[in-house]
Amino acid sequence: MSRYLRIGGGVGLSLAAAWSVDHFVFCDATMRTLRTAKAGALVALDYKLNFVPGSFDAVHKHAADVILDTCKKNNGLYIKFAQQIATFSAILPPQWHEFRTLYDQAPSVSYAKVVEVIKQELGSHPDELFDSFEQVPIASASIAQVHRARVKGTGELVAVKVQKPEVKVQVEMDLFAFRVVVSVLERLFDLPMSWTVKTIEHHLRQELDFVRECRNAEKAAECIQQVPSLAASVHVPKVYWNLTTSRVMTAEWIDGVNFGHVETVEKTWSQDKIAGMMTVLVDLFSDQIFRTGFVHCDPHPGNILLRPHPLNPSNPQIVLLDHGLYIQSSEQFTQDYTRLWTSLFSHDISTVEEIVKRWGINDTQMFAMGTLQKPWSKRSGVSSTMTDVFDSTYGRPLSSDPEIRKKEMYEMQMKMKERAKKYLADTDRVPRELIFVGRNLNIIRSNNKVYGSPVNRINLMCDWAVKSQNARDAPLQPPSFATKFKNLVTHPSTTLLPALYMSATLFVVSIAFHATRWWNTVRAWWRWVLRKDELSGKKKRVGFEEVMEESLRRGVYEQTGVLLDENAFEA
Repeated sequence: MSRYLRIGGGVGLSLAAAWSVDHFVFCDATMRTLRTAKAGALVALDYKLNFVPGSFDAVHKHAADVILDTCKKNNGLYIKFAQQIATFSAILPPQWHEFRTLYDQAPSVSYAKVVEVIKQELGSHPDELFDSFEQVPIASASIAQVHRARVKGTGELVAVKVQKPEVKVQVEMDLFAFRVVVSVLERLFDLPMSWTVKTIEHHLRQELDFVRECRNAEKAAECIQQVPSLAASVHVPKVYWNLTTSRVMTAEWIDGVNFGHVETVEKTWSQDKIAGMMTVLVDLFSDQIFRTGFVHCDPHPGNILLRPHPLNPSNPQIVLLDHGLYIQSSEQFTQDYTRLWTSLFSHDISTVEEIVKRWGINDTQMFAMGTLQKPWSKRSGVSSTMTDVFDSTYGRPLSSDPEIRKKEMYEMQMKMKERAKKYLADTDRVPRELIFVGRNLNIIRSNNKVYGSPVNRINLMCDWAVKSQNARDAPLQPPSFATKFKNLVTHPSTTLLPALYMSATLFVVSIAFHATRWWNTVRAWWRWVLRKDELSGKKKRVGFEEVMEESLRRGVYEQTGVLLDENAFEA
């Protein structure tokens, strides 16, 4: 008996020692990895044993819940991982769409740990560097938290972003776990996903370097200053370099309203002012995508503030925050992406197909629809979505018979899976910029949508693409009027017709946009007459972005027979 007690005691002490080392030295990195391994094993077994007709939804739901719960428990970089998994939501089953609701929020660390990090990085206690330093953070995310402070001597109000101490220790094992999770998902769904991992890892590592974030902020500000209309309406907080290191960042404090606080914004500014603000926001990111190639990849509402413009308080000014995640697109990609957009609207099919095929993408139509986030076909080009302004029903409804319905849902999922597998012909050739530019586009669309689509995003972005392409194509010596006229007469198919087609397309899309706004006005008036809002307790807005989503769902259904989940396009 004593022998077994000694063995048991030894095992217990070993486990306790291992736990202590992992907890106090490695900040639970091993435990988090084991938790992830357990989740992966459970999900794999569930799909292997229980994925049979009639149980698809339940298995998908259980798997998504297990992975999501693991990300929440592990916190830290796992919140970022969950957000990256969400970028695959368009091809994953609807049950996995819940990953998009996971905001980058986390419990804060103690003030003592904050002091420790600041002393390590800046060499002094916060009391020696600041006149005041609020011990309770005003925000806490997965890798850092923000404290408000006043600079010593000047009294300037600043935001001090402090990296959480455990992140530095956990990062390598967390990234390894991320690779494993994506690999498991790829095998389970038999879909190409792991080709994105190296790029995502690279940029996640960059997010941990606050010096790089500060450089990104200053470069973004420089790019904004190059465009007068943006310089007057967009502000990037100033960096305090003497109080900044790779783990501590100090920047100008800005009082403003979070972009996501829609009710507060709408009470502060009129609809015309909000539409003007949204135009600037779309212009800002269009300029990044089509001109500079230096793109903010996480412009969600939490990273945008609105404040009364210092020179004209009746107008809102946009304050752009959190510059940790940027990409610098290659000049070749920026040119190709700009040409792609203009060609989609001018119906230059050969150019569209040439670019898409060169990028290793096998499905031109699906890629075009995903890029524009509206229907597009080789035959008719960009759809106006006019039919969807007044009609959002389409397609053959699923059977009411439970057994037949299960079979139909299975067939749809298999069709979508096969289409997704064929979509990427050669992942080695796919520009990695597409991962983050696509994310930016989806968030721009979502930002416009949340305010009821006050601007025609599609036309605004196309205008920027045209201006950027014209600026690149313009020769040093502009052609004379005679030369332009000669080219117009001798080569109408390459000069006149594309321009006319693009103008006609944008005109029709513009009509659809204004028709949507007019129809919403009529419906809002009718609801007010009937007091429907008061009865339901809700105020539902259906703007042009929703109309385009419905139109895109219709297009996908008509092309593939797959009826996408109504939340498939949420950011």
